[in-house]
Amino acid sequence: GPSMAFVGCGFAIRRPLFKTIGWYPAAFFLYQNELDVAIQTRLQGFKIHYEPACRVVHRSEGAPRPGWRRVFYATRNSLWLIRRYYPYPQAFYLIMSRLLISLVRAIQFRQFSAYWRGLRQGLLTPQTHQPLPAELRAEFKPFWRQNSIWHQLLGRT
Repeated sequence: GPSMAFVGCGFAIRRPLFKTIGWYPAAFFLYQNELDVAIQTRLQGFKIHYEPACRVVHRSEGAPRPGWRRVFYATRNSLWLIRRYYPYPQAFYLIMSRLLISLVRAIQFRQFSAYWRGLRQGLLTPQTHQPLPAELRAEFKPFWRQNSIWHQLLGRT
C-alpha cells in the first residue's frame, strides 16, 4: 500500500526517477538519507508503495553502530531536513525540539563532541530552502512527530 518513505536496505526504484532526482544525497552518509529521497520522489509526483510480500536480507555487522554515529548523523541530518523542507515558524519549533532530543541522546551515549559537531554542521551548512507544500507536510507527519519534543515527551511518535 501507500507509504511516506522506505527503508534503504531494501527497495526498488524506477531508473527514470533516479535519473531525475539523483542518488542518495552524498553529504548525509547515514540516517535520514532515505527520507530526503522520499521527499524528492513525492515532489516529482511519484508515489511510494510498501509491498509486504517482498523479503530482503540485510546483512549487518551484528553489533550496534557506535553511539557517536547515532548522535552526530541523526542530529545533523535531521536539522538539514528541517531547515530545507519546513517553513520558518514550524522549522524553528522543530529545530529547538531536535536540539533537546539530540542532547538527551548525547547524554545517553556520552557523546557530547558528536552532538556539538552535529549541531554546528546541521545549523551552519547552507541548505536550499524549499518548504514542502502543506499536503506533503501532512503526509510526512511521522517525521514531525519524531522531531517534536512534545510528541517525544508524550510518547506519541
